[in-house]
Amino acid sequence: MGNRKISADLKLAAIHLHEQGILRLDEILDCVGFSRMTFYRIKKLYNVTGNIVKPRSQYAGRPRVFNLEDLHYL
Repeated sequence: MGNRKISADLKLAAIHLHEQGILRLDEILDCVGFSRMTFYRIKKLYNVTGNIVKPRSQYAGRPRVFNLEDLHYL
């Protein structure tokens, strides 16, 4: 299927449907359209962190050679 963005509310709905036993996993996966592996990856993240999406990294982009103190010194 390829990489695509899955909304957080869809992920959360799938987790809740599975935990509450409303639908079988196969039926949930047919409705939401992502794979079993993706579902279990999301479920593991939810169980560990309590959140559906991965936290963003504090550091974005290329690591810098100089920090702020170095720049002030120069």
